[in-house]
Amino acid sequence: MSNAIHQAMVVQWLGGQFACMTGAPGCVSSSAVCDGQHQCSDGSDELNCPEDQGCLQGDWRCRNKICIPKDQYCNGANDCVDNSDETCGRCGPTAVRCPGGLCLTEDERCDGKLHCSDGSDEPSTCGRTCSVENGGCSHSCVDQPWGALCSCPKGHRLSAHGAACQDVDECSLPYGPCMHFCVNTPGSFYCHCRDGFQLQGTTDCYAKGNYTKFLTAKKGTIGFLNLKTLRFEALQSVGYDPLALAFDLSRSSFYWADDQGNIYKAKEQQSRILYHGQYGVRSLVCDWLTGQLYWTNQKTRSIHVGAADGSGFSTVLAKNIDPLELVLLPIESFLFWINKGPGDKVTLERSGMDGLKQESLVVLTAQSPRSLTLDVTARRLYWISDFKKSIETVRVDGSGRYSFREFFQRRPAQSLAVFERWFYWTDEKGLWRSPQDRPNQNNFIQRTTLPVLEAYH
Repeated sequence: MSNAIHQAMVVQWLGGQFACMTGAPGCVSSSAVCDGQHQCSDGSDELNCPEDQGCLQGDWRCRNKICIPKDQYCNGANDCVDNSDETCGRCGPTAVRCPGGLCLTEDERCDGKLHCSDGSDEPSTCGRTCSVENGGCSHSCVDQPWGALCSCPKGHRLSAHGAACQDVDECSLPYGPCMHFCVNTPGSFYCHCRDGFQLQGTTDCYAKGNYTKFLTAKKGTIGFLNLKTLRFEALQSVGYDPLALAFDLSRSSFYWADDQGNIYKAKEQQSRILYHGQYGVRSLVCDWLTGQLYWTNQKTRSIHVGAADGSGFSTVLAKNIDPLELVLLPIESFLFWINKGPGDKVTLERSGMDGLKQESLVVLTAQSPRSLTLDVTARRLYWISDFKKSIETVRVDGSGRYSFREFFQRRPAQSLAVFERWFYWTDEKGLWRSPQDRPNQNNFIQRTTLPVLEAYH
């Protein structure tokens, strides 16, 4: 067996089988040990297993090498794409689901034996009736053959013992209801917005002024696409589509990179070359606080920062990295980038803007990620997964992983931008948008080729 089992475990091997410590079904195949799935009802086949080095702690590894949060295993959705996270099958309508996917029959509930590792098959309401002290339930009670079944009002859920109702913290959900700030209250929540935005309805925050522009390139011209008028406002004719674009909103300057190793700056229709010899620029972003420019160089496998006046640049990171798309969060002094590691490993990385304290936030191996973007106001990172045909997101601290599954059904997406409650993306046909809560409602905006997409307001 390739995975080591802790020596303190008392086991018996019977013809290549593993003996569960206390739970059903008694023995399981040795190949089931440390495979990430609970075959023993007591979970003993998954105890003291070595961490899978392909994924981060708290993740579960699919057969196709995609890493998903462990709480997505056996949740009824095909998060792995190859359905390996749902091999636990589905429980019948009267069955009990244990953590890890084991299904118990109705007769095994409240039989005095602990089958589920968390004891959920033996709630404190076993053998009780609703006519006596409400079956022990704190709220609603329904009589069942095995005892009292408790239920809770909206905004609450049953505790582990199955009798008391406890508050659901909607603000702690992976993809919470509020666009900006969320405050939990007993049985409910309320939202509020960052400066410059106003609350619309109970959850949404919209920019005051209500207009959005995209910095993009169209037929060799850099400009803004105004989503209110759908007009393209030309800023600079360059005669080619740039490799990367960036805009400094506070200084009304914009930057671009070409395939000849040049990085340019333009302001008030005056342009000049800032830096030469930067072959392989993949991503270009501006620190709107200092005006400094950051870029990734795929040829030298490095991240650089340069002065906005072209007086010089320095290397931020160049050791053991291969950076692709790069985004900044200057107000918290963070860099984020998609990184190609050794072998086929791909990760979403974070570091300080000085390159220190580098860490992996998400493992993206086998997902074919592209078009990393940042919703600054929501403090969320988004990217496209070509393999999953989805939009993926995570908070800037690595928490709150969420997938908008099977988002792109028609054709592959080329670039992505996020603003307010909308996704904007381009494909070979043109520019589209969809509301985040209704991804199937694709609205076509304009027939054009927009290779680079950055939202500003």
